[in-house]
Amino acid sequence: MRGIDSQGNPANYVETEQILEYDNYYSSFVQIRGSIPLYWSQMPNLKYKPALVLNPLVDQFDGFQKHIDHVLQNYGPVTMLNLINHTGPEQVLEKEFTSMVQKLGRDTVRYESFDFHHECRKMRWDRLSILMDRVAKEQEDYSYFLLSPERAVISQQEGIFRTNCVDSLDRTNVVQGLLAKKSLELQLAKLGVFVAGEKIEHYPQFENIYRNGIVLSDL
Repeated sequence: MRGIDSQGNPANYVETEQILEYDNYYSSFVQIRGSIPLYWSQMPNLKYKPALVLNPLVDQFDGFQKHIDHVLQNYGPVTMLNLINHTGPEQVLEKEFTSMVQKLGRDTVRYESFDFHHECRKMRWDRLSILMDRVAKEQEDYSYFLLSPERAVISQQEGIFRTNCVDSLDRTNVVQGLLAKKSLELQLAKLGVFVAGEKIEHYPQFENIYRNGIVLSDL
């Protein structure tokens, strides 16, 4: 499925929570993903990549605003990370998405359009650091949830990242993984497990565990 329904509910909408338990502290970081919140479709046919079509018979802004209202009500400020191409068949969606955010004009909604395929062409995955630098302030501002052993709330997550590509799978997975990794590094530093500036890749065994989703208690 693609796009949103009449109530602003997007297809492929998923909330992901990364949870850390350490020394009776509990911490979490929440993200969401979902189809581009517009009325659009991609009808299956014999082509490898069917055309992306905006519905010209509906009020795009009405549906978009309904979705944004839902996100703001449930999560607070949002940074929308749009990872689709700025040229070619995907361009029509990128332009319309950008237009809707500009029309909305809310300080609590930030939009970051990052042409994943163009920026990372020729396997230049290191260029994802460009995107991470652009949203570093938001990640610091949004923070994460942290609960002490005495069950006192030390910090709360104050906003959310909403990430999409066309199908909200591969490109979205990569960027959500980077955001989750950065949040985990900040949490581990806060708990004294890492010193400031340490990264998960400094510990290859732990990095392997983290990348492959192995539960520590299973080792």
